[in-house]
Amino acid sequence: MRALPISVILLLLFTTTAMAQPSYEAGVATKVITPQKPLWMAGYAARTKPAEGKQHELHAKALCFKDDMGHRLVLVTTDLIGIPRQLGEDVAADALKQFGIARKELMLTASHTHCGPVIRENLIDMYPLSQEQEEQVLAYSKQLRANLVEVIGLALKKTQPVELLVGQGRATFAMNRREATGTGIINGKNPAGPVDHSVPVLVVRGNENKLLAVVFGYACHNTTLGFYDWCGDYAGFAQLEIENAFPGATALFWAGCGGDANPQPRGTLERCQQHGKELAKTVTETVKGKLQPITGRFSSRYDTVSLKFQTIPTKAQLAADTLSKNLALQKRAERLLRELEVRGMIRKTYPHYPVQIW
Repeated sequence: MRALPISVILLLLFTTTAMAQPSYEAGVATKVITPQKPLWMAGYAARTKPAEGKQHELHAKALCFKDDMGHRLVLVTTDLIGIPRQLGEDVAADALKQFGIARKELMLTASHTHCGPVIRENLIDMYPLSQEQEEQVLAYSKQLRANLVEVIGLALKKTQPVELLVGQGRATFAMNRREATGTGIINGKNPAGPVDHSVPVLVVRGNENKLLAVVFGYACHNTTLGFYDWCGDYAGFAQLEIENAFPGATALFWAGCGGDANPQPRGTLERCQQHGKELAKTVTETVKGKLQPITGRFSSRYDTVSLKFQTIPTKAQLAADTLSKNLALQKRAERLLRELEVRGMIRKTYPHYPVQIW
């Protein structure tokens, strides 16, 4: 099996220390990244056609920090299912060349909405794309690279003195989805399973104590919806609610470690909006409540590791899978058989898996 080339945040950590508080600067910017053509949507293999409409715009947002020693951090959030490895490497290379941002200083994140566009090379076996759709996806991915670099540059130009504070709220709609049945584990409902209901919040206040940005996360799939409209799912609605509550501020969402969690209940636009309101309410209350000032200076690390696959399918298994009615399984088998023919073997590890700490 192939691991998905999606950058994963393993840790986002701001520490408080007893040292004298340094001064900080920050700038934030937003860029609309909603496709202008009816591209195929990412996340569900069951979809049978491209997008048909739009609930709200999809965005890329950048928040740039600098401490008094000149250390910089740049957070990019996106209403996308993920950031493919090649796209991440390309954006990082552009950011280094144009702005001097080192790879360890740049964190590229996604909300993991299943109502955003397909991006190459993410989930490459899942979608029955026509040649025209392939070309449109490639064109969108190319433009997305430019948009992400542009929004970083815009945020860097808007820096001002800021105060940084942290708090934590709680939202309860995430539910473990690994349901045990008599025939094995399915993607279902497991109310007794582990789930993280915490909502970490970073508050950025600028000149005259004006709220500049609110960064928040939640460990849950953005899979309330499965229709054919562009939408950020609950995280998209939560960001809109927060920005309405604090006019002039930018809300930025990053997905936590919620691979085993789904929003519940799910399946309708009304439920999605309700989850967004619940998340926005706890973030808004946290912003208005007692917050802890951040002190100390920034540090960051970025590295990659190789992960060993648990099992490698045999040639016979792959040959059988090419006859599957499951398109994703069929296309994966065909791809791995080509790899076996060209390389003489199927690789046993997934290389260069990103690990990042702030």
